Amino acid sequence: MGYCPTIMTGCKSTSWSELLKFSPFFFFFFVVEFFFKFIFLKKKKKDVMKFEYEQCEDITTYLRENTTATKLLQAYLKRQHISDFIDSTVKECGEFCLRNPEEDLEIDPEAREREKEKETNKQTNKTVFLLKNKKVWEGMLIQVEEAANIKDPNDPKIQNLCAQRREKLREFVRHIMDRIMQADSYPMGLRILCKKLTELAHSKVYDQDNEKMAESLVGGFIFLRIFNPRIQLYGHEQTKIHKKHAKQIRRRFTLIAK
Repeated sequence: MGYCPTIMTGCKSTSWSELLKFSPFFFFFFVVEFFFKFIFLKKKKKDVMKFEYEQCEDITTYLRENTTATKLLQAYLKRQHISDFIDSTVKECGEFCLRNPEEDLEIDPEAREREKEKETNKQTNKTVFLLKNKKVWEGMLIQVEEAANIKDPNDPKIQNLCAQRREKLREFVRHIMDRIMQADSYPMGLRILCKKLTELAHSKVYDQDNEKMAESLVGGFIFLRIFNPRIQLYGHEQTKIHKKHAKQIRRRFTLIAK
């Protein structure tokens, strides 16, 4: 009968068959130890969150500053399974929002008016090289005149264009919200944290509606601490791939995050 390497049990070697008799006990001990360590860490994290909450004078700023609680949360969000969940969610949403990378979705009327001025100057400069072609020249003149006529950010044409773009951004945001709100797909740890935030919101009495306060805390944690930074990071990474439309892409994901 073969023997396993010497195990410190007195001066005798222990056979595999003898060792296997104790394996269930070793396994049970390992599971129990892991369970208590897990509970201990969870409790410590909750205690820190509760302490920070009780010290916070303005509850609307909770989890928005760099505190011990937020540092613990950030460290937790870097765990592999949590990070993978966030990345896969953001990637799916980002691909949906980036179907037309060349599309300009600027919704600031004044910014759009400045772009119109640039287009006018650019088109005017090009006409010097197109004078020989009458049809092209006439077409260019029409574009220049149309752009030149739009000088006021309150111009109906600009307002209408911005309204169309806002609706497009709403479509993107609705898709992202629907995806993020699928709570069943969340890792258990994130669900526990959201539950704890809800309990904290209900632990004190405020003038505001408590339910709204709870939703604000959970929403702030999910968006400000988890998804918004990753959404903007995704947009930044895409500008390196679609360099020609980098400006439009960067602005698009900034507006979506806002």
